[in-house]
Amino acid sequence: MTKKKFILKNFNANKQKLKPVSSKQNRDEDVSCYEKKSHRKIRWASIILTGFLIFAIAECSKQYMRIQDMKDQLNVYNIAYEDAQKEQNELKEQLALFQNASYLARIARENLRLVKPGEYLIVPAEESDALDLVKDGTNASDLH
Repeated sequence: MTKKKFILKNFNANKQKLKPVSSKQNRDEDVSCYEKKSHRKIRWASIILTGFLIFAIAECSKQYMRIQDMKDQLNVYNIAYEDAQKEQNELKEQLALFQNASYLARIARENLRLVKPGEYLIVPAEESDALDLVKDGTNASDLH
């Protein structure tokens, strides 16, 4: 069979299968059926789109909350870092002072009451000490 005969034969066969639309009722049924299918597709598409939007909004809000938590943690770490920097600077200053021999001697004399060889430590008596001695039977005039 040639190609033309095959096409004509199929065309004639398809002609017989087709139903002519003669009445208005048949056209309305076909249109309403098409509209129902189209409406279903639109409904499903809107449901899927709505679900996707809800999911996207939920994920965006989670990410926003994570970012806020990380910013809060960063602020806490920055404050701790600044405190550590201040403490480090104070310790460096203190280290520099302790490397100075005259400062060490002054601290030893004032806080530890140490004396150099040949020196005497004189500590003035406080009034409360004198009152304790008077109670023991010593005259306060004998003390000075």
